[in-house]
Amino acid sequence: MQEFIAYPLLAEEVAERLKDKLQQAGVNLYSIVNHQEDMKQKGITIFPAYTFIFGNPFIGSQLIRLYPQATVDIPLRLAVIETKEGSSVIMRRMETLFTQEQLKNQELVAWCNKVNEILRKLMKL
Repeated sequence: MQEFIAYPLLAEEVAERLKDKLQQAGVNLYSIVNHQEDMKQKGITIFPAYTFIFGNPFIGSQLIRLYPQATVDIPLRLAVIETKEGSSVIMRRMETLFTQEQLKNQELVAWCNKVNEILRKLMKL
């Protein structure tokens, strides 16, 4: 499941604001993927879309300790896409990465809830 926050702004402006917010939050910003630019280089036209790849080693280490195979799902990501009305920032709820059996682990559920709240705060520009 994903959550969205819409903004009446162009994706480029929202992406800049999100970049600033991530840097101010002190997270490690590993990469910003500009999907429109990547596709343009191959002759494909698409709306502006960005994926922000970032993390916090302390939070990531908590997940790896609980489920080492979850390493494939970190670092964290937020996306920005341009829409007809402006742009949206999108997050994936962390519990969607795990099976119902795995979510019986209350430590994992607490981690998911904590990270979801962090992502929601970062999405508010």
